[in-house]
Amino acid sequence: MQDDRSKQFWLLRRYLRQHNVQSQLSFRVLRYIEYACREQEDVVSEGRVTVLNLLSEQLRNELLYVVSFACMTTHPLFEKAGNISNLGMNQLSSTALAHTFLAVGDVLFSKGTKAAHMFILVSGELQYVKAEDFETGQGVNVKGDDWLCEQVLWSDWIHLGSGLSIVECKMVSIHPQAFADVIRRDIPTFMLTCLYARNFINWLNGLPYGDLSDAFLSKDMRPVVNRFIEDEAHGYDRKHTGRMSWRAST
Repeated sequence: MQDDRSKQFWLLRRYLRQHNVQSQLSFRVLRYIEYACREQEDVVSEGRVTVLNLLSEQLRNELLYVVSFACMTTHPLFEKAGNISNLGMNQLSSTALAHTFLAVGDVLFSKGTKAAHMFILVSGELQYVKAEDFETGQGVNVKGDDWLCEQVLWSDWIHLGSGLSIVECKMVSIHPQAFADVIRRDIPTFMLTCLYARNFINWLNGLPYGDLSDAFLSKDMRPVVNRFIEDEAHGYDRKHTGRMSWRAST
């Protein structure tokens, strides 16, 4: 296997030279391939374990959620939802959740574009810079367990800044419509999510424009969002549960 990998790297370097790829891009390509190979070392991929195809759909989703998307519990809403209904959260695995990988210097999103996913960073580091800070270059470093663009789960959202990877990054992406389609089928999880979404939007609407951001640092935000699922004084009314929904589920 090592000999085959060495041959592949030799072929890759030759390919890059023959096509006159600039040195900076060649360096980024080679660095990312080396990173990807290190990540795969000694890891048994799902595709190699063919007996997994024999699992029931429910059991397969449960296993996939634990193996691939355990980082979801870094967010208080998803952690509590999992405690209420494992089945509801596990079903997200097959439709709403995916892995996103970034090489050094990759742009995750740019200011002024429409948000399409929420992201939870698993590993690596990404710099987020708001539009008004572009000239100074001052930004926020987003690391493992931090998240980005949560607003898109509850409302339409336009990015206020840009996200650029500083090192290789691995993250979980959450598709808002697929998320809503799954959650609305599980009543306990749906009730909790409606409570949270209502309180989150109320909180978001109360922020000064200068405090709005695409980036959410876990150490700062966990205490804040915990209140959205624990304190009904934020405006939630149980008698309205049956009619309550968020933007993505309509």
